[in-house]
Amino acid sequence: MRIRLTKLSDTRHVLEIERADRSRERAELETRSTLHHDLTHLALEEATGLAQGFFPALAAGRTLAELAGRVDAAPEYGGEELAVERAVAVLQRLARQDEDPGALHARLVDLAAVQGERLPPWFTPELVARVRARLRQLLGRWRKTPYGAALELTWTGPTAGPAP
Repeated sequence: MRIRLTKLSDTRHVLEIERADRSRERAELETRSTLHHDLTHLALEEATGLAQGFFPALAAGRTLAELAGRVDAAPEYGGEELAVERAVAVLQRLARQDEDPGALHARLVDLAAVQGERLPPWFTPELVARVRARLRQLLGRWRKTPYGAALELTWTGPTAGPAP
């Protein structure tokens, strides 16, 4: 799947996708809250290779409208999908922090335990380090993208299976 992020201004961008079947979608989005979140999804979902998450779902044919902030609205959303979304929520701050990935991982494990939860087995210190490196690379490329131009990416990871 081809992913194109066009920089309109400091506050707006366009997300366009073209799936393997040539179907396309486009949405103009507010940059401050969505771009970093979406790039964190990309970095995490590339690193884990999971078939759940935002980009595998888009590649499988789910629409941007179906996936936009609708975690609780989709009855099939749970399990790994929820774990991916929770991981993105904590990892999206990584590019700005210099904390050791192992120390950050340990802190997150402790925080989850206090809340009576466990992190998924794929959420390792190595994953934290890989996501941070990829996220920094993506954000660096975005900062260098001129207004009116696009950052072009390719999703080659798995495609989400049909909803249960």
